[in-house]
Amino acid sequence: MMVKGIIFVAVIISSVLFTNSSFAQENSLPNWHTKVGVGSYSVNSNSDFESGFEFSSEIGYRMHTGFDVGIGYSIALVRTRFNSDTPFEEDMPTDFFSGLDGQETHHALRMLISYHIPLNSKTSHVLALGTGLMVTGEQKVQYDINPTAVAFASDGELFYQFEVNQFRESSLFNDVGFPFNAEYIFRFTENLAVGLRAEGRFLFNSGFDRHTFAPKIVTFF
Repeated sequence: MMVKGIIFVAVIISSVLFTNSSFAQENSLPNWHTKVGVGSYSVNSNSDFESGFEFSSEIGYRMHTGFDVGIGYSIALVRTRFNSDTPFEEDMPTDFFSGLDGQETHHALRMLISYHIPLNSKTSHVLALGTGLMVTGEQKVQYDINPTAVAFASDGELFYQFEVNQFRESSLFNDVGFPFNAEYIFRFTENLAVGLRAEGRFLFNSGFDRHTFAPKIVTFF
C-alpha cells in the first residue's frame, strides 16, 4: 500500500510540474495573436437551409493565467431552398423553380475567452476550450412567384403566366447568443501555428442550431 501511495503522489507531482513547466514556456512566447480561417457552416433549425461556408478572423491576447481574450468577426453565406405556394405546382415542369433559391448572409461579432491546455512540455500541441458573447445580423435575398394568368390550349394543356418578385431584407443586429468551441492548435514556430476548430452557437431567437468546422492559420506577435 505504501508503494502504491508513493507512486500516486509521484504521478500527481509530475503532472503539476509538467503543467507549470508548459505554462512557463508558453508565457515566454509572444502574447498577441491573430486567427484567420474558412470552413463549413450549417443551420439546423430550418430544413430549407443548405450548408454553406464561413470566413472568420479574430485578434486576441494571451494572459499569464492560461486564458486568451479576444474579439472576432465572421461572415457566412448559405443558400435557402425555394418553397412555392403556387396552387398549380404539381402541373409544372420539375425545373420550373430552378435558379430561384434564395441566399442569406450571416454576420457575427464576438467577444471570446478561451483556456489553453498544453498537451506537451514544448507547447507545440495545445487544446483550447472557449466561449464568449456574440451578436448577429442577417441579409436575405429571396424570390416570390405569383400566378397572374392561366389558360387552356386546344389540346387540353395548361399554360401559365407568373410574376417573379425578388425581395431583400437586412438586419444589422437581430440576435444575441453564446459560442462554444474546442480547438486543437499545432505550433510550428514561435510565430506561426495552424488550428482546427469545431464550434456550436446558441442564439436566443433560434436556439442551439448553428455549427462551424474550420481550419485556422494562427500568427503570433
